[in-house]
Amino acid sequence: MGTVQLSNNTSTTTISNIFIDSIMPTANGEFVKVYLYLLKASQTSSEFTVSATADKFSMTEGDIIRALNFWQDKKMLTLTFSSTKELSSIIIIDPKIETEPKLPLVDTTIKIDSLNLTPKTFVKTKYSLNQLESLASTDEIRELLYMVEMGIGKPLSPKDMEEIVFIYDGLKLPFDVIEYLIEYCVSNNHRKLSYISTTALNWAEDGIDTVEKAKHNASIFNKNYFAVMKAFGIINRNPSDYELTFLKKWFKQYNFEIDIVLEACTRTIKLTHQPSFDYSDSILTAWYNKSVKTLSDINILDQDYNKNKTTTVESNSIKGKAKSTNKFNNFQQREYDYDALEKKLAQKQMQIN
Repeated sequence: MGTVQLSNNTSTTTISNIFIDSIMPTANGEFVKVYLYLLKASQTSSEFTVSATADKFSMTEGDIIRALNFWQDKKMLTLTFSSTKELSSIIIIDPKIETEPKLPLVDTTIKIDSLNLTPKTFVKTKYSLNQLESLASTDEIRELLYMVEMGIGKPLSPKDMEEIVFIYDGLKLPFDVIEYLIEYCVSNNHRKLSYISTTALNWAEDGIDTVEKAKHNASIFNKNYFAVMKAFGIINRNPSDYELTFLKKWFKQYNFEIDIVLEACTRTIKLTHQPSFDYSDSILTAWYNKSVKTLSDINILDQDYNKNKTTTVESNSIKGKAKSTNKFNNFQQREYDYDALEKKLAQKQMQIN
């Protein structure tokens, strides 16, 4: 993404007390960083780009977009887009007392199609006992609770019920999508409510609102993680929860293509002689930090590494040669007949005696 035009409609160059007292306490700390940086950039006429800001704060471009969406939702700024749906300008607005935000059950944000980033961010809803009882009395939620109980094979606790209610009421996933979600998780032997809830959150954030989209997403992810398991020589089982955290990190957070991940797996086996998700993660994290996108990028890194390694070896070789030219090393070593010396020493000893 290119440079974004940034203008400031605030009346002062200081941070508003309304922002500090009423708005900042409700915001994620990373989002506050982005807002303060926007203020500074607009007041100093600095150029602003999503990618440069992400690099500055060691965040992803998706994190920056989510922050911008959050502040627009809080009426702290306005985003405008070009005809091609590219973010083109950001107008910072003075916070007003009458626009003091109230925390919604679901914090929705703008979807920016051109970036293909996460369209929504959700705040986990806490339900009172009365709210739970009221929502659980509806036919659809009662049916969902029954399906989950049958799927996980045990009665639901109040906390479990709250998770299901949040998926339906908070994430606003359609009933048939939730139905497929439960079927999908249980069929893959994931019966923990925490896993089902996390999967639902991922789907909601990815804008999956139909069964067709859910099946397409599951197909791609299943194809990728089974390819990784095969590369590690692991067959006839699904990834464990621990292994899934790495797979999601590599494919969703780092957004790596399968060929990049498989290259890391191959190098892991070659170097450690065993499958290791932790070791592969160290490789992929290093590549992610160096902005690797393709196998060609990896080849360039390898060439730079080998070049530096060769330079180091040559430097050490030169030092070794310099060391070997000193007076001690140039001294011509004499050759001795140790048998003759011992014989001579024995004769001398006999003469003494």
